[in-house]
Amino acid sequence: MIDVFLIIGLIISLGLSFIMFILVKNLLNKIHTYEMYILNFRLNLINTLEKMRDIDKQGVFSTGINSETGLFEANDPTSQIFKDLLNLVEELNKITE
Repeated sequence: MIDVFLIIGLIISLGLSFIMFILVKNLLNKIHTYEMYILNFRLNLINTLEKMRDIDKQGVFSTGINSETGLFEANDPTSQIFKDLLNLVEELNKITE
């Protein structure tokens, strides 16, 4: 009689172990997927930030630019939007570090 309970207990514990293994494996795969997404997002963010800084230095969208510092004129509406976007991208960069 005790042998039957031990065998049933062993079968149940093996079944639960197998189910837990499958669940943990699936969760680890999800974590890996999210990690790859975050790393790709971070790389895209860094590239965007570098391109925005290059645009700011080159003065592509500005008519009045200070060639030494590479900043837009303060009264230009385009410059304010650009600076706001640049600040947002820099904040995102800090968050994803």
